[in-house]
Amino acid sequence: MSSVHEVTPNVDANAVLAGAQFIDAFRVEIGTASLDARQACTRMVLHGPRWVDVLVRLRNLMVTPFGLKTSGEATSR
Repeated sequence: MSSVHEVTPNVDANAVLAGAQFIDAFRVEIGTASLDARQACTRMVLHGPRWVDVLVRLRNLMVTPFGLKTSGEATSR
């Protein structure tokens, strides 16, 4: 079970990225599982919502007749 909490980041925005705003910052607690940033990113990218897959496939179908590049998504699964 995970829980999401909005947080106020302790960051010097000008030192990190001048002009950036860190208004939406959240911390996710995932229970006892130990994840580093790379593992979390991999899980998010590889196990995204199904509706995103459907939209990517639709986009690929629509642009193929025009010779535009597709995402290559169909070959990865």
